[in-house]
Amino acid sequence: MRRIALAALAAAAGCASVAAPPPLAPDEQRFACEDGTELRARFVGDHVDVIARQGAFVLTRQPSASGFFYSDGPRGLRGQGDEVRWEFGRAVPVTCARQR
Repeated sequence: MRRIALAALAAAAGCASVAAPPPLAPDEQRFACEDGTELRARFVGDHVDVIARQGAFVLTRQPSASGFFYSDGPRGLRGQGDEVRWEFGRAVPVTCARQR
């Protein structure tokens, strides 16, 4: 019986990974990136909640000469206007444009 429950749970988890993402919250923005990925960001005071293919992250506001910059160390979101640059670890930063 336990094996059947585990198999059902694994099957449900597999289905969840192909399900459509939930609708945007009223204060959430979506960005389409040049590498085909999508970012979802919710700017809240001194931090931004980011959902990307790599996971969900909370980045805090950092000093910036112009525009904005949020980071948690290995990850960063820089931008100005409708364009952002997503920085993830040692990967090459990717440019993303806000979707309306």
